[in-house]
Amino acid sequence: MQIKLTENDDRLSTAINCSELNDHGDDKQPYKACQTVTGRLSSLPRLSRRRDKHDTTDNVTKLKVPYQIPKSEAIMFEKTNIPQYSSFKHNYQLSPSADCCRFEIPMDIVCLSTMDPLKYISEYCKVCPRRQNLYCTLFNRHRSLKTNTINKDHILSAVCQLRGVSKAFTENILKLLDVCRDIRMDEYVAICAFIERVVCVNEAHSIGQQLERTALEVVDFQNVKSRLQNVDLSENMRKILSIIQGKINLIN
Repeated sequence: MQIKLTENDDRLSTAINCSELNDHGDDKQPYKACQTVTGRLSSLPRLSRRRDKHDTTDNVTKLKVPYQIPKSEAIMFEKTNIPQYSSFKHNYQLSPSADCCRFEIPMDIVCLSTMDPLKYISEYCKVCPRRQNLYCTLFNRHRSLKTNTINKDHILSAVCQLRGVSKAFTENILKLLDVCRDIRMDEYVAICAFIERVVCVNEAHSIGQQLERTALEVVDFQNVKSRLQNVDLSENMRKILSIIQGKINLIN
């Protein structure tokens, strides 16, 4: 066995060349040699010093860049007291979209003759989760804690927070849906979704375009006019189905 230790420029390089032992060799010689090398290494000074916990020589620790609130978020906290969210108000006026909900036709289409418009839109209107959260938040702001409903006198104020909706326009919608009582959460969500659909229909007609609906809704309403020929529907129900399909618009 040959052991060579060299120390150059505070760097230690160790070369150990072990030859195979012959049949008459001592099998303890490699262990003794390694033990000798370990002792020599422990006696040498440590090459890397332990970093003190108070050492601040690192240049990275000296860079203290203050956090700057983005300009878009700074407007939110402008003119607010502590806490910073005290005067923050939600914005419920989202841009109307025809994809926020999808209307369906019942399998037994004859049942529409005995169904009132409010019940139809509350049962056969599928609202997307984002709009449903928005409408439920509005409902909770205006509902009665005692009855968990919105009084018929407060429906106007609860709906007029939506974008592009005026008081006269909301009154026409409520009259078309025959809303004359307190409404529940599912009914309020359906009313808001139907109002948003009417706003989309009006905007499409104002620019001379056709309302873009989901493929499932288009297939569901296919040939609905011929299917309803022998069904005795009320005038309001026929008008509602025509508005959903984008065929007629309701004047604002």
